[in-house]
Amino acid sequence: MRKKRNIKIINVLHLEEEKYAKIRDYRNQEYVRKVSVNTNPITVEEHLKYLELLKKQDNYFAFLITRDDEDFGVISLKKFSDDTYFIGDYLVDELSKYEGGGIVNRICISYIASKLNIKYLKTMQNKNNTRSNRAGGVKTLKVVSLNNNFNDVTAIVDDFYSPDTLDSKPRKLFDKLYEISGFIF
Repeated sequence: MRKKRNIKIINVLHLEEEKYAKIRDYRNQEYVRKVSVNTNPITVEEHLKYLELLKKQDNYFAFLITRDDEDFGVISLKKFSDDTYFIGDYLVDELSKYEGGGIVNRICISYIASKLNIKYLKTMQNKNNTRSNRAGGVKTLKVVSLNNNFNDVTAIVDDFYSPDTLDSKPRKLFDKLYEISGFIF
């Protein structure tokens, strides 16, 4: 049996300046921007302002997901209420979607939510982002069509430790292939 791949979830506040700059590069890739609410490239100034919001650690959080110490995905959260956050997530390499990227992000989202006591996630989901629509990682509560391009989605986060989650097909696949070896908050 092949060795499980090592997953780490790292708060971006613990990244060195060069690594934080890579987050901006990842977000500005065409395949990420074309399914984002804001399709414009993020400027250096905007990226630095976001870092200042993250430093307050009260309403904003962002995490870099690594797989075998290689950057894999990014998950960002903005507090909406005590138990509800807006979420944005993407893979740093478009080809990772063929390597179980949706499953990795789904399980990491569930893990982070358990640590931050998040029960619900809200997102603006691009209707053309079919991978997100299939692998969103949560139980959808409500979908409201905002326009031709986006839905406003509210969802219940999978409880990382519940028997239902542990017995789910995505979780079984994740546990077979991956291991979360670190959560650096």
